[in-house]
Amino acid sequence: MTTMQNQINQTKSDFKSFLEKRGLEKATINRYLSVIEWKMCRDHYNTKNITYNKNLFAYTDPQKFDDIKNKLLENPCFQKDRDDSAKGSFGDHVSAMNRYSEFLYTLQKDMEAELDEVKYHFNEGNKKPVSHTVLVRSRAAREKSIEFHGYFCNICGFDFEKTYGDIGKHYIEVHHITLIGKLSSAEGYEGTDPEHDLIPVCSNCHAIIHRKNPPYTPDEICKKLGMVGKTRAL
Repeated sequence: MTTMQNQINQTKSDFKSFLEKRGLEKATINRYLSVIEWKMCRDHYNTKNITYNKNLFAYTDPQKFDDIKNKLLENPCFQKDRDDSAKGSFGDHVSAMNRYSEFLYTLQKDMEAELDEVKYHFNEGNKKPVSHTVLVRSRAAREKSIEFHGYFCNICGFDFEKTYGDIGKHYIEVHHITLIGKLSSAEGYEGTDPEHDLIPVCSNCHAIIHRKNPPYTPDEICKKLGMVGKTRAL
């Protein structure tokens, strides 16, 4: 069996399942399958002026199929059949081709959705050896800064506990007003002053502070928020 025939058989099977899921009767499904296979149509219509694959299951691109469908329906023989009350097959032909078109567009939409989903999955599990220097922060200095300034953002006033309840209690980030690397290497450095070198901030303000290098100062962010001189717990 050729690759094309395998594809046709699979498409036919998928189309049949598509129709069954929409609750069509078995007899209707069989008529539609025959139409798309062109068993009914090829004996009734003169389509020599149209170039196409006689088995319409060969078409899986909805735009190409619609082009063929429109050419077939514009054929004078189809027009004659439509006007001939003695033949009742025209409605089946149109309905079957419309259903098949709907099926192909549904497949296309599903495939695009899958591609969109796959597109944003990245392999981040790879491991590689690295060597780096760590600047050790003092937990004691952090706790002392919070003792001085409180468990709320000293820029916008956001309070995790007030917003999230118990799960936000005693949570806050602490920002080094002067980058720790510069602070520790400064002339005359005698250690971090938790009251003046550190400031408790919320996650949002902390992220915005570091949007540039060197970071924004807390006063600059306060000014952006229109809260100069008004920093407090909300």
